[in-house]
Amino acid sequence: MSAGIGAVIGAAVEGGIYSYQHRNDGQFSWSGFGKAAGEGAVTGAVAGLLMPGAGNAFARGLGMAGWRGVATSAAVNAGVGAGFSWAVNEAHCRPTDPWDLLLGAAGGASSSLVGPAFNWLKGKVFPGRISIPGPGPVQGPGWFPEGAAGKVPAGWSGPEITRSMRASIKKGGEIKYGFVWRGPKQQSIRIDKGDPNGKPTQQVDHVVINSGGDVIGRSGNAIPKVKGGSISTYHTESHIPYSEWIKWKHWNSPN
Repeated sequence: MSAGIGAVIGAAVEGGIYSYQHRNDGQFSWSGFGKAAGEGAVTGAVAGLLMPGAGNAFARGLGMAGWRGVATSAAVNAGVGAGFSWAVNEAHCRPTDPWDLLLGAAGGASSSLVGPAFNWLKGKVFPGRISIPGPGPVQGPGWFPEGAAGKVPAGWSGPEITRSMRASIKKGGEIKYGFVWRGPKQQSIRIDKGDPNGKPTQQVDHVVINSGGDVIGRSGNAIPKVKGGSISTYHTESHIPYSEWIKWKHWNSPN
């Protein structure tokens, strides 16, 4: 999606520049316009592939999440954007001035803010949905684990409601609250509200961690894979009390 959006923006920008440069000199042609727009589309697509992925990957590598992850991602992408702007001008034999670098940096940094801004706007447009707060006291209707969003790596999707929560909403009555964030390479964080009628480890707010296809236990180590399923077989170890997990140093490791 980032590459597609970048291609559209790049085509529009280069096509606009070409049209403006030849607005009064009589040298405008649709073939020239198409060539400029095509080059812009390629440039924009490459930029879309680089950003925000580069910044998000850097933030994840440092184990940063929440607003720190977004800020780190934005800073890295600002540098990538400025460098990319210089490289594009070199390829087109155009001089690079400070404004080019500034605009490139601004575009790169803003790519890291689109996702968080969209989620915020979605919460404003659809206020009937459960609001997802950041670190701090629970806000809005329903239940949400305090501080959870601050531990989720930058660039992950979510939170989404779990299948159990969705089913309980459709059924009516008491809602079984649960949220899940998903990252690359079979990584996910699922947090469920405690159920007084559940198994002992489910009676308190708890977390289920998948890291690289492995279920992570309370010790921070991968739980053995078994035919019956790691979570159901090692029920006590795989359901980490939220009060323990929130103190972990990393999302998938206490150390």
